Amino acid sequence: MRRIASVLAIAGGVVLVILPLGYSMFGRTADAERILDRFTFLTLGDNPERYLEEAVITRDGSSQLVERAIPELAAEAGIAQAELEDRSPTLVEAQQTVPEARDFSVRYSEQLEAVKDKFQPVYDIPSSGLPLTAVPYFFLIAGLAAIVLGGIALRSASRRPVVAIAALGAVLVLGPVAFGGISKSADGEDVKDFASNGLTERAATAAQDASTALDEVVAETQQSTLPYLASAQGVSVEQVEQELAAGYPEAATFLDEWDTIGPRLSRLADAVSESVAEFESADRLPIALPVWILLAAGVLLVGAAGLALTRSAEPR
Repeated sequence: MRRIASVLAIAGGVVLVILPLGYSMFGRTADAERILDRFTFLTLGDNPERYLEEAVITRDGSSQLVERAIPELAAEAGIAQAELEDRSPTLVEAQQTVPEARDFSVRYSEQLEAVKDKFQPVYDIPSSGLPLTAVPYFFLIAGLAAIVLGGIALRSASRRPVVAIAALGAVLVLGPVAFGGISKSADGEDVKDFASNGLTERAATAAQDASTALDEVVAETQQSTLPYLASAQGVSVEQVEQELAAGYPEAATFLDEWDTIGPRLSRLADAVSESVAEFESADRLPIALPVWILLAAGVLLVGAAGLALTRSAEPR
């Protein structure tokens, strides 16, 4: 049993050493860490809730603005559809792009809603004081320690190396449990699934297109369309804005708050675009599997070493 415990320690150590190297954990955890850092403005604190609220304002307000408010106010002012389209080309484009942006926003918000409480545990892998890039070093150190102890136990008649193997196994089991490794890894898998839908070339293009289209339609509405409607009615721009607020409150709120919402949406679009290539690497990083391998190795070492110590203590 002593020899078996020693061989198992060496074999387990080899697995723990190969794991971070085989999965390229050093590079992939660095890519994942950069992505996490880039999205802190969206994922931590009450930021997810804030984004979800702003997404509703943007969806409802932009849709009401381009589909109802401007066309109906123009009709009331006696402006023909063809003339409106000629004077407001961005509006025409927005009537095509805003529905697509709305659908993308709905899907993204639903996915974010499902994982919004799981971001903080992911940032705390392996613990709140250590970065994600520390994880492969833990596996490497644990693996080398198991190999060394197994080798010493094979060549020594002392019980101490076997006791050390049992202690190392206990650390491998208790460490992930104490730091919440099982629940954190499960949350990490859910967050990775969320990112796999949101950090793609298609999502990056959709986010950039939506941000640009909304910027342009807001600028055109405030700088050109509303003054034109006011001139056609012979009233001030302020009166048209009041009419807009009274009849189309979602559109008015959207225009009023776009100076705050717009830069955040643009930052999100930029963050998605910048993270696509890195996520192709980070997406290949297993999260839950290494934790279970660590636990299995620990249980195996504790069991084999404990049985070896028990057998060696039996009277002959």
